[in-house]
Amino acid sequence: MPYSVVLCRHTQTDHNVRRIFSGQLDVPLNSTGIGQANTLAPRVAGLGGICIVLGSNLQRAAYLAERIGKLAGVRVKLTPDLREASVGQLEGLTRAQFPQKCQGEKFHTSNPDFDFRSVGGERAADVIERQLRALRRAEPYLELSGAQTARVVVVGHGTALRTLFQHRLGAIRELHEQGDYQEVAWPL
Repeated sequence: MPYSVVLCRHTQTDHNVRRIFSGQLDVPLNSTGIGQANTLAPRVAGLGGICIVLGSNLQRAAYLAERIGKLAGVRVKLTPDLREASVGQLEGLTRAQFPQKCQGEKFHTSNPDFDFRSVGGERAADVIERQLRALRRAEPYLELSGAQTARVVVVGHGTALRTLFQHRLGAIRELHEQGDYQEVAWPL
């Protein structure tokens, strides 16, 4: 069944401001991020046709997912499959703090073939597979909704969403800013 996916990045954290790689660290939103989420949630919920909200179970994304779900009156499913890409031992560091051995192309999250396995993290293909697994879990809710314009809201993280929708599927040219959303047709 064709439907659309509404992509929402989690809103601002202090790590974002300080340009720290959070990865799968469970950092909270800052006051700006809470305000951004409280502004974005009614905009997304107001789109209509939402049958489920899928979100990362990290608190910086879960907050927005739960707000959207409550306002839209739909189920929210938080899952580790939508977490940010793990950068392993580099989580909590800025790019300037990366050790010399971690300065190569495979350690750039903008590289569609990034690979952080040598420092305990993930590679791009693993991030893509777990996000696709999360999207497949939405299918029963789409069938139950019976809506002609069915929407699945996905609340996640910048690198993970970009890896799936830009590098793998070519569905977006550039990922939107925090505090905003974009919609793509699915399946592509």
